[in-house]
Amino acid sequence: MTTNIDGTTINYSSSDPWIANVSSDGTVTARRPGTAIVSIKASKDGYTDAYSTVYVTVTGLKDFNLSLEPGVLIMKLGEQKRIVSNLPDQAKVSSMVSQTDVANIEMNGLSGIIHAKKLGETLVTFNAKMNGYKDGIASATVIVTGDIANINSTISSWAARLNTIPVQDKNTRNVKEYVTNEAEDVIASLVKRKLGSTNGLYVIDKSMLSSMVDDAARVKSAVDKQLNLSGITLDRGINIALTLGADSLNEDGSLTVRLDKEAFSGLQGVDTLYVQLDPFHVTLGIDINTVDTLFDKSKSIRVNIMKDKDAYKIKFVDENGDEIVQLAQNITLVLPNDNDNPHLDSVFLQQGDSITQVGGSFDSYNQGISIKTKKIGSYYVAQTSKKFQDMSGKDEEMNKAVDFLTAKGIVTGVTKEAFEPDSPLTRSQFVTMLVKSFYALDSSLTADFKDVKKADWFHDYVASSQKEKIIVGLDDGTFRPDELITREQMAAVVSRSMVNKRKYEYPQNVLEYLTFIKDRDTVSDWAKKEVALSIKERMLEISSASQLNPQSSVTRGEAARTIYRLFLKLYS
Repeated sequence: MTTNIDGTTINYSSSDPWIANVSSDGTVTARRPGTAIVSIKASKDGYTDAYSTVYVTVTGLKDFNLSLEPGVLIMKLGEQKRIVSNLPDQAKVSSMVSQTDVANIEMNGLSGIIHAKKLGETLVTFNAKMNGYKDGIASATVIVTGDIANINSTISSWAARLNTIPVQDKNTRNVKEYVTNEAEDVIASLVKRKLGSTNGLYVIDKSMLSSMVDDAARVKSAVDKQLNLSGITLDRGINIALTLGADSLNEDGSLTVRLDKEAFSGLQGVDTLYVQLDPFHVTLGIDINTVDTLFDKSKSIRVNIMKDKDAYKIKFVDENGDEIVQLAQNITLVLPNDNDNPHLDSVFLQQGDSITQVGGSFDSYNQGISIKTKKIGSYYVAQTSKKFQDMSGKDEEMNKAVDFLTAKGIVTGVTKEAFEPDSPLTRSQFVTMLVKSFYALDSSLTADFKDVKKADWFHDYVASSQKEKIIVGLDDGTFRPDELITREQMAAVVSRSMVNKRKYEYPQNVLEYLTFIKDRDTVSDWAKKEVALSIKERMLEISSASQLNPQSSVTRGEAARTIYRLFLKLYS
């Protein structure tokens, strides 16, 4: 925001308007507890621009920052869907439905089951209370449709929701990410068809997919129009998903879907295909951008799934009828869960006597815990938790990050009782965390770095990160696995991940995000655009003295916080 005094143009900006907003005359408004940096730039003809910063700390009751997943539920008459809050376990939650004849809610701890009763639209509101916090409130829109959702009415209902967002909040980071996720759910819900089966076999038809691509383009255009009308500019591209449904079993109680490479050719503008296996409440997901690798060794893949008690047995078969032990590329698998806090749920894979924790994230659209996998075996969902004694003095977000990542199997303690959040982290240790969070481990690969040997404990993680283009190494062909990772190196890896995996874009004006950092001159030239994106998306913490400390080593606690924030960006 700018003002003009005696020919001098003064520009004010806040690093986080959700915490402290600054008006055109320099008035700072405290909006919620936290810290923000107000940057001031003075410009006048004939003079060099002058800069200054003010560090703003807002104290008081903590804010829940309550949000619901999904923010928009598009449901068929008689359908049930789950809605989940992001609240801590100690919170007390109540709910209200504005039109109880359209839908009602059955609460289960921090989440609830929505029952669609009548065609129409209603608002579901959660209220939260907890000592030390301001009361929290958040709402989600429920749209109950017939067998085929009406695109125009659904988009109109979603647009009405956008218009309830206060103008000053529309282009804040959190709101833009939330709206992006809503837009993706709306598109996926509207571009949905039923698969037909022959003798218990579901075959994905190319003509059906081509028709759905046309529908997706039409819905995407309508969504873009509403975003423009509402004045919201997103920080990343919208991921486009198509959804197919399969609703009957084979005689043996299994369900088989055939994936043919030919069916996926020419699907322009689409990112993901979901196949919802309704009898099991399980979903398969295919990343359209990776189908060439997926079908590298077989032009056709059959996916067979059968429920065995609380587990789901997955088998892959090639075009010759031979079992595929491991696919050439990950597919998405979403499993149902019924715990009241799904954010602490994790998927486990059993192969014979071996059990591996895979991790997972809550998928609000497909209503389950989502992972990426290549392997056959029995998959099941369980909840794990671990508290470390040496985390008691750390801030709430770092504790939440360590709890979350530990539950997913992404990080572990140094001992059973200690996480050691202040201990430094090596480059190999950080890459291991990232590969686990990306479900990218592939033990068949070989690392290309001179200083990474096959016998090294971290070899498979480094090799996998190379394939995923998570790391690029150093100019001399080494990785230097035992060196401590610096903050700018962490920023570079994290920013590349956001760009490659979720369509984020590097800032056009890098200096805009480095201006208020007092030690910006110590950021390496090669890392400036990555550091700028990390600052813009709040991946890095900035000290109270406006110091980034880009060359300082990263601690285990800092790494956990950053990977937690990245995980939410990638999978929320």
